[in-house]
Amino acid sequence: MGLRDTYAIKLLLLYILNRLSYPCALEPLAEAAQIDDGFTYFDVVQALSELIASGHAAESKPGEVICYSATEKGKAHGEIMESDLPYALKRKAGVTLMELAKNLEIENLVRNVKASNETEET
Repeated sequence: MGLRDTYAIKLLLLYILNRLSYPCALEPLAEAAQIDDGFTYFDVVQALSELIASGHAAESKPGEVICYSATEKGKAHGEIMESDLPYALKRKAGVTLMELAKNLEIENLVRNVKASNETEET
């Protein structure tokens, strides 16, 4: 199964979002999801907007950029439907996820230090 339909892209997005400890901006999320050549950035954006509309994903703004995360509904459905994703795609996503998670951890630490410094200055 290639990632040629919106359902498969949504499953992959939920798979990724469910494994991240922090909300993720669109650009790195879309990059992480584009592990199959069968779809474009715009396909990812469309699938993500449908996940938000259905209550499976949510937007937040922890810093200066809008970020996305799985809701409780998205986490539950993502776990149930995870077996629909081919093992090869999960494996490719796992490699990408490690790098993405590391970058999000760094961004979160920087954001916390900035917030702490701003609090101390006031």
